[in-house]
Amino acid sequence: MRGLLFPLSGVFLILTGCGSVPKATVTPTQATFRMPKVTDINSLNIESDYPSRATLLPNDPKTAIKNVLTMLQAAQPVSVQFPHSKKKLSGESSGYTGPATLNLHLNASEDLMITPAYFIWSAWQGGFDYHYVNGVVEYREDESVIYLRDVSLYNWLKQDRWKSQFHMPGQNH
Repeated sequence: MRGLLFPLSGVFLILTGCGSVPKATVTPTQATFRMPKVTDINSLNIESDYPSRATLLPNDPKTAIKNVLTMLQAAQPVSVQFPHSKKKLSGESSGYTGPATLNLHLNASEDLMITPAYFIWSAWQGGFDYHYVNGVVEYREDESVIYLRDVSLYNWLKQDRWKSQFHMPGQNH
């Protein structure tokens, strides 16, 4: 998303501009990733894409885990070459502005983090833009990152399809 926010009677307008942004290059790779089993996952949550970065819990943890693992089974490892902006990134945000993150908490005190793949591009004066790599998720285990082509999981996270399956702690679901 790209734009400037201007308050107008308590409503924020997003004024978008246009410009040329190179795309990330995605190619298949022979890399492998650890596919967790149902029994490996102790719990999961979503860190929302809201500025407050709220943590949401699954309404039905067992079903949520099975759904995520079903989507991951179709994942194919890819290599992603991100473009690099020659302009210095500038601008600020008063809250989180990135995509939702799926956290899988494994039994061995390890975490897997999955988020739509994106890059930040500075192509205009005074700000920056987030550009998503369509159909690709970032799969992070400890400090290791691999990219996966997984359209279902990407859309589930990027288009907030998870919302009906998760709730804020303390809320009835």
